[in-house]
Amino acid sequence: MEEDFEKVLAAAAREVYPTAEITITKSVCVHVREQGREEPAEFWCSAPERDSRGLPFAERVRITVHHLQKFLIDNAEQQPEPPWERLMPLVRPVGLLQDAMARGGVVARPLVSHCAEIIGVDHPEATSLLNRASATTWDVSDERLFEVARKNLLRSGMMTRVMPIGATGQGGLFFVSPYGYQPSWLVFPRTFAKPIRTVANRLRVRSRQLVFPVERNEMFVLPEADETAIEAALEYALDHYLDDRQAMAPFALVHENGSLVPWHQPSNPLAHRSWVQRRLFVRNQYAIPEGHPDELTATAPLASLTGEALNPTATTITSDDIRAGILLPEVEYLDLHTNRGHVVVGWHAAVDLLGLQQVPSRMPSRWSVGTDPGHQKVWDELQAAAVDPEILQHQ
Repeated sequence: MEEDFEKVLAAAAREVYPTAEITITKSVCVHVREQGREEPAEFWCSAPERDSRGLPFAERVRITVHHLQKFLIDNAEQQPEPPWERLMPLVRPVGLLQDAMARGGVVARPLVSHCAEIIGVDHPEATSLLNRASATTWDVSDERLFEVARKNLLRSGMMTRVMPIGATGQGGLFFVSPYGYQPSWLVFPRTFAKPIRTVANRLRVRSRQLVFPVERNEMFVLPEADETAIEAALEYALDHYLDDRQAMAPFALVHENGSLVPWHQPSNPLAHRSWVQRRLFVRNQYAIPEGHPDELTATAPLASLTGEALNPTATTITSDDIRAGILLPEVEYLDLHTNRGHVVVGWHAAVDLLGLQQVPSRMPSRWSVGTDPGHQKVWDELQAAAVDPEILQHQ
């Protein structure tokens, strides 16, 4: 299937960009390097791949050509100032931005659970990402760009509609306007703070909203008390995530203390299932090679995630790793090996006891270690906070 679509994508890209150098990557992604442009453009084509499955080759090429033609936007002439009225916030998993971030090519900042808020420029049929090279020519701060983009989203107006969640037999309250910016409403966490009563099934109580950002053009909410709809939504979100390389997230978010956070209640089977599905998402974000333009951290060693896909996320490090300035992924457990012994501690305990500090410029999140675990007092505290290492083998 993937090999067949690579041929489709190559044929479509040659038709749309006849004089460019074409490189197919990740089966549904094409890099286009045109003459006179220093950096290649990158286009993900998972949507036409999914929409054209089972169709003849020529028809698949036609659908993919139509998709690529949406991005024929002339950016050759440098604009003297930001296109203020067309700036919009986009929310995407950081893994989809790694190539662009490695080149310093986009204006983006961390938002929630390894997703980023990106400045986009709205066009009639597509949204282009604001190029960092263009932004640096303006005497405007990133903060101002984000502020204006968010105001434009609010000005566009929010519309919701009760619609079916795929073929699950359940319904959700879907965000439908402005189209193409559905997950962008995640930049306003308080949108999801008000409890709701029901969407699909009759409920007697009002409960928190669970937010399912399934893909770039699809996001819906359900009340936390509607277990039937939530179970269907989690299955739908996971199937969609496994099927589409540009999907957003296979888990639910919830509003807590002014922020959106991953839904996590170990005693609730559905919340636990959502958290387990989040583990797959987290592993995928860290599995993509992390290029970054920040010279201060570009050469620092990066710790990897360990374990199986749905087991707790963890990373294993040694005292030598810490002395080398290793940067940690944000995981559930730290598996620490030192000359004094071996301990496994939860992430929050590791932050407190090892003085972990988040590196502001890194996406996905990376943390530096500020305290030597070899000190007796620190080691005693780590042992007191330790958990059974067997926990790393359970879902």
